[in-house]
Amino acid sequence: MDNTVFLDGDFLPYQIGFVTQRTVYQLESEGQHTAGPFLTTRYKRIVNKYLKLNPDLLVTSYFYVEDPIQVITTLKLHIQNIVKDSRCNRFKVVLSGKTNFRDRIATILPYKENRKGTDKPHHFKLIREWLADKPYTIFSEDEEADDVISKAMMNGYVGASPDKDLNNTPGLHYNFVTKKHYTVTEEEATQNFYKQMLTGDKADNIPGIKGIGPKKSEKLIDSCNSIKEMERVVYGMYTAVYDEPFEAMTEVGQLLYMRREDNEMWEPIVNA
Repeated sequence: MDNTVFLDGDFLPYQIGFVTQRTVYQLESEGQHTAGPFLTTRYKRIVNKYLKLNPDLLVTSYFYVEDPIQVITTLKLHIQNIVKDSRCNRFKVVLSGKTNFRDRIATILPYKENRKGTDKPHHFKLIREWLADKPYTIFSEDEEADDVISKAMMNGYVGASPDKDLNNTPGLHYNFVTKKHYTVTEEEATQNFYKQMLTGDKADNIPGIKGIGPKKSEKLIDSCNSIKEMERVVYGMYTAVYDEPFEAMTEVGQLLYMRREDNEMWEPIVNA
């Protein structure tokens, strides 16, 4: 049987990049430099434990990065393991392209603006360029890798990603960080979407309703018996926060919604 997994390639440069670099700490006693450190570790908690018992210890640190060959070897093994663990025999790696319609429609807050200036691992560029050059890698066009994966899942393929946004899409899921297999039903996907309309998404700088977290959104949405009821609950909450609640709800929904078909744009069913 030909089972194909669509793998979230945007996550790999971060995951493998950070795994293949580390800060290393060395501990030594004062005056004993020629004997060399008596402890070398990458864990700050171990350093703190020793310092608590002996505050006179000297601590030095250095940043270690694995060489490119080892980084790519680790990446290839990781991809192989994901494919195997996803119970598939074929795979596609999906990378986000240069443009994304969400950048153009975000007016309440700049889309993913909060990510600018964050540190990337040393070998981020190396990993992404290596993936980009492979025949099994595909790029999204004016959307995100998650949209491509979502559309593939609607056609029966497995989606492999740690991104919670894909829980808005029904189908077969594999989280390659937690190593969890699970299926999201159509009803669960719809509920997840409207819950996220209330909580927003801090990771992507998408606003929600202040003071509403996962538990409160679950209580509000799970009590609804239809999509129309869910949307009326969301709209009611938006009217208390936004001067133009219908427009705000539409924008946030379009930012959060994972496309299920080409060029799809989510629209509310409840009239303003």
